[in-house]
Order: sequence, then C-alpha cells, then structure tokens
Amino acid sequence: DGVSELNHRFPVDITIPNCFGDSTGSLFVMNVTGGTEPYQYSLNGDMPVSDPMFDNLEAGIYTIEVIDANGCTYQDVFTIANGQILTLDIGPDIELELGDSIILNADINFPWVLVDSLVWSPGTYLSCTHCFNPTLYGLMNETIYATVYSGVCEATDFINVRVDIDVEIPFFVVGNAGI
Repeated sequence: DGVSELNHRFPVDITIPNCFGDSTGSLFVMNVTGGTEPYQYSLNGDMPVSDPMFDNLEAGIYTIEVIDANGCTYQDVFTIANGQILTLDIGPDIELELGDSIILNADINFPWVLVDSLVWSPGTYLSCTHCFNPTLYGLMNETIYATVYSGVCEATDFINVRVDIDVEIPFFVVGNAGI
C-alpha cells in the first residue's frame, strides 16, 4: 500500500558518563522494526545521519528521531543519568612534633582497581608522591595536596600540617658581681 510504519518503540542502549559532568555517555539505537530501510537517525533535531550511535554525550534528556527511506518518522525521549562523583578524603588537618612522622591515607569512593593514579604534592617531606599511603615527615608547616585520577575523573583534597617546633633554648644569666 506504499505506507511504511515504524515500530513505535525502539530499544536504545544507554551508557552513562564515567563521572559526574563529563561527556563519555552514549545512546545507541538498536533493532528498529517496520518502515523501509535504510534508516536515518537524528539527535535533538540535528541533521539525520546513518550511524545509530551517538557518543560523547553528557547526562541529560535527548530526543532521538528515526526516519525511514520513505520519510516516515518516529521519535522518543531518552535520559542519560549522571555519572558518579569521584570523591577523595585524606583526613583532617594534622599537628606533629618536630621530627615525628605519620602515614597518610586516602579514602575514595571508587573501587581501587579503577584508580589510575594518586598523586601527592609537594613531595619534599613525603616518602613517595605516586603511592597510596606515603609517610609524612614533620619538619615544617605546609599544605599537602592529593589528587586521584580514574579515567577522565579526578578529585583533589588537601590537609594543613602544623609542626610544633618549640625548641628549648637554655637561658643563662651571667652575673658580674661588682658592676
């Protein structure tokens, strides 16, 4: 009869972004039925394309329109959820006595197997800068930063280190009897 009908539902594989705020999400139109092939696909009213994959997307609401060879169309709305927020906590500020040391710990909300690296700085009084638990040597006041990287995600935290450098200096009174 010359009229083509598209299925009024088409499945879409949705990939959420790796991290909150990044553009690693995607929508992939699968198994369009009905109508006349080849199909074209439009995202949010953009120019139709033959590729059913839309990538480099942030979290949000997207409209996909499928157009068949006869110009028949169907559209549906899909939501890409936000990726996870990567967090890092290296603890509260620290007070040390001059010459003391402490092992620093990083607490992150991603599984450690997904962590590419953890970088501590400045490294002057740390046992290592690219490790999970460096030893901090209390030799002077400073601010220590840590940044964790997981794919395109990153998070930074800092602590202030106060070193008590009270050193007792003997006080002598030299007397001069007669002056």
